[in-house]
Amino acid sequence: MSLSELCDLGRRLDDQQLASVGQDGTGSTRRCGSRRCDHDFECKPSHEQRLEDCHRLLQLWYVRLSSLSRLRLFNQTSAECTNLFTVLNAIEPPEARAWLFDNVLPFELEVIHARLKYWAGDHMGYLDALYALLHKCKTKARQAGRQATALAASRASAGVVSKPAEGTDASAMTTVMWKERGARICLIMASQLMEMNVSLCSMLTRKF
Repeated sequence: MSLSELCDLGRRLDDQQLASVGQDGTGSTRRCGSRRCDHDFECKPSHEQRLEDCHRLLQLWYVRLSSLSRLRLFNQTSAECTNLFTVLNAIEPPEARAWLFDNVLPFELEVIHARLKYWAGDHMGYLDALYALLHKCKTKARQAGRQATALAASRASAGVVSKPAEGTDASAMTTVMWKERGARICLIMASQLMEMNVSLCSMLTRKF
């Protein structure tokens, strides 16, 4: 699966699907956002623009899926998100696929993909998917922290006492970013656990 084939998936989206995205005024903005993303699913053919195109395409996918979910079109959101990740998981070679998931794929798209289990009624599966994302956040934060420490140590051993290097700042910012993402996932998990507890209490109350 090449980048051009990934872009073709966006271009094949059916306009009739977008026509059904909300009819009232409250959903007009999200409907326009979803429609705009559909028309913007285009890729530039030049080699030097491929990475930029891929990043932009996935950002547009996030805007589209987020718009559909906020319009409560969960079936359509689930179908399109499943199709997207089917294409992404088919990218070859595996090293390119792993690099894309680590460096290009928006984290918010992974959160939406995990939420598919919630919309399907699989609450425990949803918690498992959230825990996997939390584990990823912790791993990435630790990796970035070790990189920042190693860069600082190398500068100290070289006798550099000026302001931190750009690489050290970038690693520190990456650490903070992944910690913030992990905190968001923890809040989502806490909300889901509270919802499951309330649902269980309601069910037991009706039963007894």
